[in-house]
Amino acid sequence: MTRRSLIRAGAGTALLVGPLVLVALYGGLIAEPAGKRVVVSFLIALLLVVAIQTFSGNSGIVSFGHVAFMGVGAYAGALLTIPPATKASALPQLPQALLDVQLGLLPAVAVATIVTAVVAALVGLVLTRMEPYAMAMATIGVLVIFFVLFEAGKDVTRGTGGLYGIPSNVTLTVACVAAIATILVARLFRESSWGIKLRASRQDALAAEALGADVVRLRLGAWILSGALMGAGGALWAQYNLAFGPKQFFFTQTFDLLAMLVIGGMTTVSGAVAGAALITAATQLLRKLEGGFAIGGVEIAGMAGMTSILVAVLILVSLRARPEGLLGTRELDERIAIPTPWRRKRP
Repeated sequence: MTRRSLIRAGAGTALLVGPLVLVALYGGLIAEPAGKRVVVSFLIALLLVVAIQTFSGNSGIVSFGHVAFMGVGAYAGALLTIPPATKASALPQLPQALLDVQLGLLPAVAVATIVTAVVAALVGLVLTRMEPYAMAMATIGVLVIFFVLFEAGKDVTRGTGGLYGIPSNVTLTVACVAAIATILVARLFRESSWGIKLRASRQDALAAEALGADVVRLRLGAWILSGALMGAGGALWAQYNLAFGPKQFFFTQTFDLLAMLVIGGMTTVSGAVAGAALITAATQLLRKLEGGFAIGGVEIAGMAGMTSILVAVLILVSLRARPEGLLGTRELDERIAIPTPWRRKRP
């Protein structure tokens, strides 16, 4: 990676770090406990959205199956941190090696990330050889297959009963640092030669191959990196929510994360961050209105599920009015004139 690419990635990350730190400070110093939980959940969701963007944004292939990797990371991270006594009671058939182990936050996240990367690599070896539209459809199959595995693997996942007793290891600071680190990794990949070639193949795969780019290899590398980031996010998510089941890693979660990505702008890391912030804020506002509200003295009855309906409408409006997303196809640092060595005029 060139010095110019490193500076560009750093500048882009720095532009996003400031607002995130302010949000974290609000959650830690001002917000009530419920508000603090919203902030932490937002930071973890942001991490997951940026993880999906690392593959989909650079390759141009929408993945509906990445939440499966979030699930793999969540189960791996949970099984490595739940106290042995709790595992012996809830999962008596669990292999002895997993029954006896209990790791801290960082080792558990690291192992979960590696495990998920291996799983993503095995899946990607098949999927990345497909045509873009076929691969996008195949990712739905990946999501369904892993959901069934999570439900059927009762000896390891406890099936529909879900896992519980997970230690609360994720704090606001941890979530903020993890989100910033993920943004930096995503920007570094985007500005690397690998990311540039992959974005070129998104525009014209045949032309990229003619110029020497191994499109399948490029997609596989991005797929594995994206899956690993999802696994890390899943492990953090599990150690914050403390109990979960297979349904947390199916269509609802997929819809929520892709809504953030599509509305913000799939092709940029800045768009993924903006989409996560916008949808989180809109969701919190709409949930307050679900119970009913008044306008000018007129009572408007609430309706269950109104939040999901209005978010879906927001996606439709966004796709119609601005198909490329809120921030379009250019990163924030590409829109703002930031003084950099290659932009300075010679005397």
